[in-house]
Formats: sequence, C-alpha cells, structure tokens
Amino acid sequence: MKKITKILQAFVVIFGLSLMTNCTPNEIAHNKNADASDKAKIWFDNHKNDYNAIILQYIENLDWGNAIVSYGEIGEVIEVPFALKGSLQASNEKGTLYNDHHRLMFVKDEQNEFKLLYVQMFTNDEKYSIQNENYNYYNIRDNFNGYIYVQDLSTNIGNKIKFEDGEKVENSSTAKMQEYACVYFGWWSSDGSFTALYEVGCYGGGGGNGVPSSGSGENPGSGYGGGTSGSNPSSCPAGYRYKLGECVLVEVPIIVITDASFSNNPCLASVFAKLGGSATFQKYLRNFDGSFSVANLKLSASSTLGNNVNAETTSPINYLININFNENNLNRPALSIARTFIHEMIHAEIYRKLLSVAGQPQIQFNTNQLNQLRNDYPGLYDYYMRYEFNIAPGQNPSDAQHEAMATHYRSIIIQTLKQFDNTLTNETYEALAWEGLKNTVAWKKLSTEKQNNISSTISNFNSKNSNCQ
Repeated sequence: MKKITKILQAFVVIFGLSLMTNCTPNEIAHNKNADASDKAKIWFDNHKNDYNAIILQYIENLDWGNAIVSYGEIGEVIEVPFALKGSLQASNEKGTLYNDHHRLMFVKDEQNEFKLLYVQMFTNDEKYSIQNENYNYYNIRDNFNGYIYVQDLSTNIGNKIKFEDGEKVENSSTAKMQEYACVYFGWWSSDGSFTALYEVGCYGGGGGNGVPSSGSGENPGSGYGGGTSGSNPSSCPAGYRYKLGECVLVEVPIIVITDASFSNNPCLASVFAKLGGSATFQKYLRNFDGSFSVANLKLSASSTLGNNVNAETTSPINYLININFNENNLNRPALSIARTFIHEMIHAEIYRKLLSVAGQPQIQFNTNQLNQLRNDYPGLYDYYMRYEFNIAPGQNPSDAQHEAMATHYRSIIIQTLKQFDNTLTNETYEALAWEGLKNTVAWKKLSTEKQNNISSTISNFNSKNSNCQ
C-alpha cells in the first residue's frame, strides 16, 4: 500500500510539474513568433537609418503586436503591417487598385541579418477586405484576386505578382516585353477619384533573384517571389525610369515632384501627408495634375534661406514652379508649418495662372501677356497694376501676390487650417492666417490693438509646441 501511495505521489508530482512547465502548441507558436518579431524590431531600430527609402518617412506606426511570422523553404519570414501617415493611400495613377495594405517584410540571410522589403497588397474589388492572418509569404487565401508588389529597400528595385483566385499568375515566357505598373502615394476624394501625388516605384513581373521566392518546395505557398524588374531611381536621372536595362522618360507626369531634400525630411513629409485630409489643399494641389496643367510643381527643402523666410516659391522656369522650404525654420507646431504649405500653394497657384496666359515656359509680363492677363484674370491684373507696375507718385511698390492674398485668400488659409486641426479657436486660425502678410495694405488698415492681439496670439501658439507636432 505504501509503495502504491508513493507511486501515486510521484505521478501527481510529475503530472503537476508537467502542467506547470509544458505549453500547448499554440502557446509555443505564439512565443516563437513573439521572439522572432522582437529580434526583427531590434534589428530594424538599429538599421533603419541605413536605408534611403521614401516609404520609411511615411509610416504612421509599425504594428509589431500583429506581426505575421511564417516558416517555409527560405526559412523564417516576418511581416509587420502598418498604415501610411495622414490620409495618404496608394494606388495606380488611374486609381483602379483598391484596399491598399502595407507591410515591412524581414527575411533572415545567411549571416543571421535581415533583408528588408516593402510589401503592398491591392485588390481588384473595392469591397474586398484583406485579413492579416489569411495572407503571408507562404500562403494566400484562395479567393484573393489582386496584386502584391514587393520592393527591396536596399536597391529600390521591385516586383509585381498577380493573383487570380489565390493562385499566382505566371508571366508568359514568350512575352517580348514585361508589363510594368507604377504605384503612387496620393489621396482618395469623396467622389471616388484618386489624386496621385508622386511615384513610389514601378514594378514588373519577371525572373531574377533580387526578391526572395518560396519556389516549389514542400510548402509551395504563393511566395512574394522572384523578380528584380522595375524602377531603380538611384541609377536614372530625375524624370526618367529604369526599364528593360535603360533609363526612359517617364510617360505619365505626376502632380508633385518631390526632391530628396523634401521627401527625406520627416517633418515636411509628415505635415504634407496629413494635409491630405484637407479638401481645400487637395483642390489646389489638383490644379497641378500633369495630365492637363500648364505648370509642374516641385517641393524641396534647403538650409540656405534667410532666417526670416519659412519658404520661398519661385516664378516658373521651363514650366516648373518650385516651393523651397527652410529646414532651419521647422522647429514650430505642425499647424504653423501647414499654414506655410497653403500660403506657398497659393503663390504657386497664382504663378500657374500667370503661366497659363504667358504661352511660354516663363513669365515675362510683356504687353501681350498683360493684355491676356486682363482678359482672363482681371482681378489679378488689377493687383499687379496697382502694386507693382503703375505705381502712384510717392508710393513704394509692393508684392502684388501678398496684397491679393491678404484681401482675398485668408479665408482659404483659415479653412485649410481648420481641416488640418479642428481643435483650436477661431481667433487662433484667423491670427495664423496673417503670418507672412504683415507688410500689406490690408494689415496696415487694422487698428494697432488688433495687430497686437494677432501678433500675441501667434507668438503664444508657436511657443506651445516647437517639435513639428
């Protein structure tokens, strides 16, 4: 009896220990996945500054808590979903790719380091929902119809994979030319149209080994595999795209040309992305749609502008209008920087109108151009005549654009600011709209008390936050 009791006690002890130390298969998998994503996060935090990829400036928040870890022929693959900043989304230039879904993908190499890739998923159906758990490197849900675009962030070279009913559609081996597709960051409008802001990358299907592929191993899966066709911005000059071994001129103009000095500036990139939520700002930006606009718009940044200059919009040269932001004056609230954006956008819009009557790449204000300006934009003609050309005796010339802005455009600035951040008082928005317009006739007509109140409101607001937030 004692012997049986000891055996039972031993069994209980062993069984009890097993209850405390053994994990279920799901718990083991969860712990393994968490460990894998933790290692990828540590590596990314230490290496993200090594990459000159535009997407890294527009990530709102990497969702490490929902990282997708899968295992197969090429080993461990970690995919971390994220959303784009502000109201930015992605589609093709015509806006026929829907439900964009974004991930950073980490694939271990032989040195136990990671290869970093950018994954974009699109569907052909506006109502289709991409669920994380049903889509990973090795497996795609069997009813998926759409595209997956993969970009190697060390080279910016990408590959496009098409799926029908969850099956990868292979390119024809007899095809003479690859089918290329370009993806843009932009904004969807309430009418369902897509405003393409600038090109993220162009992708083609094809062979190569630049992007890892699952191949046809034990778990065939779907693999975001195999090509290195597509654009290589680092090897082609601005305005050109890499295709089939050579740099060719970009066929589809994009609305905004973003210089690296702008797109690599986290503050400017973040504010610009959030401005996508402003219908007013979108409307002005859409006037530079390359498909019909007489002018192109470029955004850049510089550290050589004067200390009292937040940004500078230049008269068009060869149809190109450049807005250059002062990198030294970004230590202020994001709303103040948004005010600079819309202020300069109004300058650009006025230049666009002037260029539309010029009939040539530059504005000259000769007799023919002024006559055309009077016919097409009589109000703008009046401001240039009153403040820059037909100056009355004893009157100093002024800036016609600022004079027009102070009288007719401050409501546009206020509207944009409210759409960017609707948590402040009307007094704050109205005061901020006067920034950059204090040398105008409209400002000088205000009482001294009113001027002082406006200046005080601006100063108090700017002092509350100086970190572009």
